[in-house]
Amino acid sequence: MTTGSAIPQAEREIVTRIGRYYEKDGMAADRGEVIGYLLISDPPRQRASDISARLGISRDAVDKMSDQLVPAEFFIREDAEDGDYYLTLQDATWPRVIQHTFLSWPNFHQTMAEGLKALEAEGVDSARLARLRNMEKLFRYLAAEMPALWHRYEKTSADLA
Repeated sequence: MTTGSAIPQAEREIVTRIGRYYEKDGMAADRGEVIGYLLISDPPRQRASDISARLGISRDAVDKMSDQLVPAEFFIREDAEDGDYYLTLQDATWPRVIQHTFLSWPNFHQTMAEGLKALEAEGVDSARLARLRNMEKLFRYLAAEMPALWHRYEKTSADLA
């Protein structure tokens, strides 16, 4: 990563693609670019004002990502003496978040199953239950499969370390 105000074209392309990816999930592209930039930045610890300048995005966008992702422990925030702050993307974040998501699916399935059972007991017509049945079926499958998938990932990660 350069220390100048702009980032090299290849890095800009990666950052832009990550921003577009997050935009498809409903996040503003510039905020996704902050994630992309911190994923590849050198050094990993970057000043918020530098992130804004290098990406050509508003400081407000950087601040919003910081406000959202510091409490979720995606970023580490360190205040600077001049009122600015540093952000660092935590390497262990992605597996932890994915694990949390995967391992929460059995609970979500249980919610779907209980809701389906309650509505069926009330005699709600089949057309109204169709969406819930489809969700229950999907999450029943995911709840059964994801723990094994996560276990394989952990084993593979440990083998590569």
